[in-house]
Amino acid sequence: MVLRLTLTLLCVAHMTNVDGQSLAEEYNECAAEHFHLKEYDSAIFFYSEIISLNPDDESAYFDCGFVKDLIEDYEGAIVDFTQQIAIDSEHVDSYFLRGMIWEKKKEFTKAIQDYTSVIRLEDGNADAHYFRGRLKESMKDDQGALIDYSDAIRVNPEHADAYIHRAWIKVKQKDFSSAEKDLAMAVFIDSTNVQSYYYMGFIQAENHSFEAAISYYLNAIRLNPFFELDYPIGESKKHKLTDYTSSLKKLITDQKIAATDHQLALLNVYLHQFDQALHFCNKAIAKDSLDANNYYYRSLTRLKQKKAQEAIIDLKSAIDLNPNNALYYYKRALIYLSLGETKKACSDYETEIRLEGFAHWWILPSPCAN
Repeated sequence: MVLRLTLTLLCVAHMTNVDGQSLAEEYNECAAEHFHLKEYDSAIFFYSEIISLNPDDESAYFDCGFVKDLIEDYEGAIVDFTQQIAIDSEHVDSYFLRGMIWEKKKEFTKAIQDYTSVIRLEDGNADAHYFRGRLKESMKDDQGALIDYSDAIRVNPEHADAYIHRAWIKVKQKDFSSAEKDLAMAVFIDSTNVQSYYYMGFIQAENHSFEAAISYYLNAIRLNPFFELDYPIGESKKHKLTDYTSSLKKLITDQKIAATDHQLALLNVYLHQFDQALHFCNKAIAKDSLDANNYYYRSLTRLKQKKAQEAIIDLKSAIDLNPNNALYYYKRALIYLSLGETKKACSDYETEIRLEGFAHWWILPSPCAN
């Protein structure tokens, strides 16, 4: 605080007896200094002073909007980016960032309009195609999303996320062969992308290649122990997977995977071996009762056992230990919603959004939309 005040006073003191142009340049330097120190309110103050001196200074509107976005003043950021666009209607970055803000606010139609403006001005912007496709997919326009993902790949053949999302649409269309080709490309581009292995596992399970499915799921968990494979296998096939328990153990040995207790717990959840899953969860908690994820994984087991209240208790323990993990609130919100406790569910959804900054992968249920 002392450094912030000192820097501001020095800036103001240095600005006496200078002309408007020079003063604007001084303001800009001070804004940059405050931004570097993450003193965002002071940075906004100086950018606003530049705008007061010259209401047509488009870069000041953009910079001010950028900082407001960082502090989650989305309304203020939209105003600044809109004013910047009014001065320069071909400023690609302003459309793009305003589109991202509309997305955070769940104004998906407006976000799509801004991403479309980016594409109109700069067709080679792969991320604009990808982001627009992702929004179309969330709005159930799979065909429109498929076109956008394909365009993202056209302009950037190494856009792994576009391949992955295009693959998932093909999975939903039961075009497994094409989906596998896209996922193979995604893995080739980024062999550490967990989602690719998850979808490959899903395809193998749909094709009744259960041992191959387990192998892919193991790869996903090996890369990220905290990745949750939510319903990776159809209910009609779950009983067949239990035949692969011995194969699962063999895979862990052959692939030299150092399986942790909660990894083994998760795998047993997927195999619907809940007693074994609970055993590994309790074992993990006994080893480290301060690891929030241990309680989170036990909550998943409780949930699969249809013990919602016990799952909520475990999620509360996880949140108490790590209140900044958005996933815990999201999962608890789903449980509350299933129990008809809408007020609690919406509160957790809002906390999840605040912690994540934005939510690309799901839309608030109608009770929480207002």
